[in-house]
Amino acid sequence: TERKAQAVLLPLLESITENLKGRDPAHSLTGTFARADTATMRRHLEALRSVETRDALEVYKLLGRRSIGLAAKIGVDMEALKNIESALEED
Repeated sequence: TERKAQAVLLPLLESITENLKGRDPAHSLTGTFARADTATMRRHLEALRSVETRDALEVYKLLGRRSIGLAAKIGVDMEALKNIESALEED
């Protein structure tokens, strides 16, 4: 629902804003892509595939690809990032 989405996304957006106040974008990265957490990312993709709109899936993939670039700058394991990139290209 819209209300549930807002409850989930608002704290994430607030956290991002706070991180960006004192750091560059690469060092502000947190979460799935910063951890190169392929399993969680695959669950996100699966959940988004079940949503009635493909827009959310496409936005996630775009932001994921951008996040891979940031994660590489801070030394996240390149092999894990390649696996994530491959999963983002599936469909």
